[in-house]
Amino acid sequence: MKREKVVILSLTLIIFTLTIVRVVVANNISTNGLVLGDITAKNQIVARENMLIKEKVEELSSLNHIASVAAKLGFVGDTNVISLNSPLPLAKR
Repeated sequence: MKREKVVILSLTLIIFTLTIVRVVVANNISTNGLVLGDITAKNQIVARENMLIKEKVEELSSLNHIASVAAKLGFVGDTNVISLNSPLPLAKR
């Protein structure tokens, strides 16, 4: 009889302890979900900003943009090409 009481009491304590642990873990997971949602939203904003910055850099570094800025500043391209070496013949006899 005494043994049965000890088993029932120990099982009751185990169930009570596991219930408390389950509640604590569930609360921690639920608050982590909110933090994870905030981090995901911030990540999407930063990714969008990075994409816009990348497009702006590509636009500013394009050859057409550089040529137009150079033309506005007064730089002109030299159209006369001077070769210091004479071309070699295709076949030597």
